[in-house]
Formats: sequence, C-alpha cells, structure tokens
Amino acid sequence: MIGEDGAEFFFLLSPCGMLPAVAASCFHRARQRGGGARRHLLAALVALFAGTGPVAAGALGVGVGAAGAGDRLAVAVALVAGLAPGGWLLHHGVGALLRGRGPTPLGALGAAAGTGLLGLPVGLYLGMVAPALGWLGALVSALALLVLVPSFAGWAVWAGVRLLAGRSAPLTR
Repeated sequence: MIGEDGAEFFFLLSPCGMLPAVAASCFHRARQRGGGARRHLLAALVALFAGTGPVAAGALGVGVGAAGAGDRLAVAVALVAGLAPGGWLLHHGVGALLRGRGPTPLGALGAAAGTGLLGLPVGLYLGMVAPALGWLGALVSALALLVLVPSFAGWAVWAGVRLLAGRSAPLTR
C-alpha cells in the first residue's frame, strides 16, 4: 500500500526512533525497582525487542526458519516478536494517560502509534492464515497504517526531543 520504499523507511525508522525511548524507560524502571543484574538483563531484552521492532522480529523469524522449524512457525515467531513495539507503546501510552504522567497528547500519540503497530502485523497475518478473509486483513492493515504513520512520526519526534532535552524518559514520568 505504501510501496517498498515507504516500508523500508519504516523498517529502518523503527529501531532509530524506538530504541532510545524504550531503553531509557526500561532502565529507568529497573533502577526504580532496585536494579540488579536480573532486572537490567530484562530491561535490555525488552529494549532489544520492543526498541528494534521489525529488525529483531525479522531476524528471529529467519533464525527459526533456518533452524528447520518450518515456515509457519517462523512467521508466527516473527509476528509475536513484531507485536512487542506496539504492545510497549500501547501499554505505556495508556498508562501515561491514566496516571497523568507527561503531556497528555504525547500519551495519546503513543497509544495511537501502539495500536497502529499492533494492527499492521495482525492484519497481514490474518490475510496469510485465512485467505478467504484477505479483504478483512487488508482493511485492518490499511486502517492501522493510516493511524500509525502520523502518530508514530509525531510520537517519535516529541519523545526524542524530550529525551535529548533530558526532561524525562518518555511516557514514564
């Protein structure tokens, strides 16, 4: 729908925009809860998968497929790993809105971007699993993309400026 160039742009933008924000948030939360090797390792894993999005998901899916586990399992692994960025953004955006932390529009942009990031792979997977419902998968993916593009761009710029200004970890304080 957005073409190969647009898809590659978002594939490359995801780790650049999300990784610093997710890492700052995860390591801040790990320090708040007492630190330790286990909490920091968990923060690093969440930052890796939620922060790099499709890069980590694609690499994990290819690795599972190369190990001889089968194409369907490789697609399922890539889908689950691909949901991490959207799940993180939706969780933290809604959490920020409910707790009144940070600017309200930033929380709303995060929640909208998370919803779009979740809807896009779900729509694609629906079209793959149930070809008869390909039209529904295409509709879900198109709506998710319409929400994702402006909200993710807005969230990434705003959260990045907040991080660079040293105000706080985005969506957490």
